[in-house]
Amino acid sequence: MFPGLPVHVAGVRGWAQAVAEAWGACAADMGLVVSELVTNALVYTRSGLPGGIVIVAIAGGWDQVTVHVHDLGNAGGLVPRPAAGDGDGLAEGGRGLRIVAAVGAEWGMVPAAWCPVWGPADPAAEAGGCCTWCRLACGPREREQGEKEGVVPCTP
Repeated sequence: MFPGLPVHVAGVRGWAQAVAEAWGACAADMGLVVSELVTNALVYTRSGLPGGIVIVAIAGGWDQVTVHVHDLGNAGGLVPRPAAGDGDGLAEGGRGLRIVAAVGAEWGMVPAAWCPVWGPADPAAEAGGCCTWCRLACGPREREQGEKEGVVPCTP
């Protein structure tokens, strides 16, 4: 859990990359996904307001790693969705969830209270927040096989 301030995004990304690397997963992909999901939480939810928080959890399995980002929800109840194309591709933002979808094996959003990693004691769940998650299909088994072949896959 960290304060909902943009200055913390780089630190959370570095932490997530270190966790992924320690598990033999794809650190670069993990860092990209965490950056995009945390930035969305700060921009589109109450997590980015004064006193806001964001919770990031990483769960690993033998062949996958899943990142969970919990936010405090949006006062209007709106949920971020991938933005429609901007036509010329030059817009400043609006690509975050498209990037997450491209990098991850699967992703989704559920109420934070439904997330299997946390539970009802989660401040985001109590605030009516969301859990946005992304599963990366690069775990230790794939990494070991890739190292034998001289290639380490980072995307599905």
